[in-house]
Amino acid sequence: MELLEREMIALPGGDGLLVIARQTENGVTLRKWALLTRTEDMRAIVVATLPETAREAYPDAALRAAFGSVTVRAKLSPDEMLAVLPCRLDDLGGFRLLRASPDGTAVLTFGPNDTTLPAEQPYFMVAPRAVEPPPAAERDRFAQRVLTGFVNRPDLRIVRSEEIRIGGAPGHEIVADGRDPATGNELMTVQWLRFGAGVVQMFGVARKDNWAESLRRMRALRDGFARR
Repeated sequence: MELLEREMIALPGGDGLLVIARQTENGVTLRKWALLTRTEDMRAIVVATLPETAREAYPDAALRAAFGSVTVRAKLSPDEMLAVLPCRLDDLGGFRLLRASPDGTAVLTFGPNDTTLPAEQPYFMVAPRAVEPPPAAERDRFAQRVLTGFVNRPDLRIVRSEEIRIGGAPGHEIVADGRDPATGNELMTVQWLRFGAGVVQMFGVARKDNWAESLRRMRALRDGFARR
């Protein structure tokens, strides 16, 4: 790899180190750009690799402008995270979003800490599953397989398993109990599957001593789910 340039550039949130190099791979000459920047508690690397023959289509000035516009933020706002999702969560039930992905996965917590440990705070997740919805007669067994495959705790005990309606669509509910393997706290778990064009899993866990209130909030989350 041949180093072409190395310099500090100004960014919206501070400075960054820009490195430009040339390299030949499998007979193709490439130009590689890498920007290194950071916040107080986070480092980021942005990389672009282009064949030398594409230099006219992607001139250096355009690439410099693109790299110079990079902003690193430690955390997105709740509205920005919600906007990433291909679904709507119209009622969070007091929960806070911790992570959201364009594939539809949302991870939420209820409490002041950014944790997914249910022994500390109630935890809730929404995630699409890339599987075909089962026939109605097989939904109960299907739901139990999804739950045990996701939780993978030998002490998990199913308290209730039944068909329900979720937002007008066919669904299934499982309530189970068990203990946190690290703390020994008694935990309650709920899983809702919503069937339609695909399968959406909604999964919540909380300590047994505040389960009634946690379940009420989780139901609000479940009922606030809608496809865009």
